[in-house]
Amino acid sequence: MVDTFKILAYDKPMILRLNPNSDGYINDFSPSSGVSNYLLVDDTYDNPDDDTTYNSAVNTTGKDFYEITDPTISSDIIDNIRIRARFRIANLNTGDAIPNINIGITTDDGSNISYSNDLQVTNTYKDFSYSWSNNPNTTSAWTWNSVASLEIGLNYGDTTTFTDVLSTGSNQDDGDSYADVLLYGDYIIAACGNDGLRAYTYDGDNLTLVGSIDDGGIYNRLGITTIGGTDFIISSAWIYATSQWLRIYTFNGTTFTLRKSQVVDSVPECIDATGKYLFIGCGGGTYVYEYNDSAETITLKDSDLPNLIKGINFVRWVGGNIEVAVVSANDGLIFYTYSTEYNTIDWKQISHADGGTDSDYDGTYLHVARNGNGLSAYSYDGVSTITKITTIDDGGSYYRVRCEKGYIICSIETDEKIRIYTFDGSTYTQVLEESCVNPRKTRYDGDYLYVTRNGDGLRAYNFLELRLTQMYAEVEYTSDVSYNIERPEKLKLQHTRNTNRINLWDDSFHTYDINRSSKKLNMNGIIHNNPDSAVSLTTLTGSTVSITNLGSLTCYEGDYKIEDYNYTKISEKPELYKWNMTLEATDL
Repeated sequence: MVDTFKILAYDKPMILRLNPNSDGYINDFSPSSGVSNYLLVDDTYDNPDDDTTYNSAVNTTGKDFYEITDPTISSDIIDNIRIRARFRIANLNTGDAIPNINIGITTDDGSNISYSNDLQVTNTYKDFSYSWSNNPNTTSAWTWNSVASLEIGLNYGDTTTFTDVLSTGSNQDDGDSYADVLLYGDYIIAACGNDGLRAYTYDGDNLTLVGSIDDGGIYNRLGITTIGGTDFIISSAWIYATSQWLRIYTFNGTTFTLRKSQVVDSVPECIDATGKYLFIGCGGGTYVYEYNDSAETITLKDSDLPNLIKGINFVRWVGGNIEVAVVSANDGLIFYTYSTEYNTIDWKQISHADGGTDSDYDGTYLHVARNGNGLSAYSYDGVSTITKITTIDDGGSYYRVRCEKGYIICSIETDEKIRIYTFDGSTYTQVLEESCVNPRKTRYDGDYLYVTRNGDGLRAYNFLELRLTQMYAEVEYTSDVSYNIERPEKLKLQHTRNTNRINLWDDSFHTYDINRSSKKLNMNGIIHNNPDSAVSLTTLTGSTVSITNLGSLTCYEGDYKIEDYNYTKISEKPELYKWNMTLEATDL
């Protein structure tokens, strides 16, 4: 007959980790990929994936909370709740002001939130934690029911001071009036009026001039295109009431090389391109040029002169056609279709009455800066209809607009501000606002924002972006843990044979020897196969346990402290391990 005896550990400190399992009552942060927020912070506690997946915030009033897995324990005493979070601030530089960041918990869907103190964040990932010994909503001890209703999260700032999240990185004003800017690989290319083209690098602290060229005239607009694997930078230049040019350059990181300069009929207000076709918006109309690099020619292919077009703002292919959106203060919003199939040219014009000073396309919607009438979003059905969706007007003159990396970035001329929005298909949401003298054209590379400022140089800004990559709760509780060990009906001292043994849980864990000398008790035996798959007695080392129910072997019963538990591999085939446990009596 087989009976059991018990090893019982009293008041064993335990930790239960609970990961997020759904989004909480509020989710202001943006996921790094298009999934639920909680899925991006539920990494196992010992394996965070840092910048691979995260939730981010650039607004100063953001909160992101998550529900957590319900505990399966209901009776043990809870000592403490500790919330752990791993995050960083991207693009943080020395001296930057940092919004307050706090770990928070709530058990009532956000009606009452308890926060940690402000956490000292850095630009590299760091683990933070904060603990609550009592439920802050009731001031009473934690219960397992309150743990089941717990939501955990992070707060990012509680002010409306947007300068806290958009910090000045560097300013360059070594040229004339900076009129336009584009990004080319690691380089920032600026059109600098009477001082030509200038190329910079930016390391998060300093804009560094690495190349320049000046072939005469006032450089005012930029574009870029790729033909046959070669990138070409397109610039316009002009001399008042005299001449205007399109110029094509290559740039190798240090040197601009002029490939072609072509006199054109009107001063370009905007440049866009796809492949060899260059689309130019001028005060007198819209032009299409073809660039042939091997022949070093720029050839006018077609124009639409009657309309006083202010600029072409995006180009996209639809089958064999190129669709071009232009916006004019006088003529409103216009879509053209330019067909290059079979070398035929055909303009199709679809119009909307709203005018503006600039526009850009985010891949789905057209956004138009409408000067004193705010910022408007439009949809286009690709056939014949332009529909205005909504308008936002936070004051001032919306002069320039740029769509980059999910943001709509506006230059507000009269108020001298940069405003940044997101758009969800129906509503604009302001993300931040930053004072900026004479803002003009902008570019955003996902880390830094570059702004040309009329007469005041090129300004680089650092987005202080909070990135939360991991969050979970640790419930610290006290438990009585018992281990049942099967034993034969007869157990003799100093056994060395396999016939009589104590089996721990299954037939792979055998006790061959048990002996006691004064206060010391020693047990050892053989483990078949992997010892880690047997019983986790290792976790009890140092604990006080009680051994009972040994039948006639009462001399071994009593309270012991486990001093050591270990095992050693003794055979490959069959796979065998020798294990040993040493205990010391505490009741003598």
